[in-house]
Amino acid sequence: MRLAPPTVPIALYRDAYVGVGDGPLVPRRLDDATFTYLADEDDSVIFTATIDAAMIDGRPACTRMVIEAGSEPVTRKFLALLDPVGLAAFTLSIGGMVPDGDSGRVFTPDAIAAGEALARLPRRRTVDNARLAEVARAYRRGGAVAVARDCKLSKSQAFRLVKQAREAGHDLSRKGTP
Repeated sequence: MRLAPPTVPIALYRDAYVGVGDGPLVPRRLDDATFTYLADEDDSVIFTATIDAAMIDGRPACTRMVIEAGSEPVTRKFLALLDPVGLAAFTLSIGGMVPDGDSGRVFTPDAIAAGEALARLPRRRTVDNARLAEVARAYRRGGAVAVARDCKLSKSQAFRLVKQAREAGHDLSRKGTP
């Protein structure tokens, strides 16, 4: 399988960009970047993934993803290839710029420097206090089984988040239990 990267529009004004690290700039937001996955033997489209990418709290994020089947059905195997944050970082790096000169008013396109700067950013954990509070509420309703069901998690993820909620000090006492 081969990947045909998207083409993205380049904004022409400075306010559309945000700095990453000590130099490169990337677009604040890019919408409708379509990644096309092609078969190795010919140019038939296996599936496409269209994403909206944005810089949120200083990190790349995929704010929307739409997957469309092509010549083959979309399976878990194909979906496992998709890394939404990685695709968002790649999309934003395409429009990356670096300062050119000392004036701070001239920039040169440099997707490689922008991509390297985005790759150096630490990945943000998606488990925040609000998520742990949701886990605690589900646990109080029916234990780890309710956490897995209500929070749409695997059993192992449910147990991991219950442990994190307990360590964070959330009340996990179940009503009606001795």
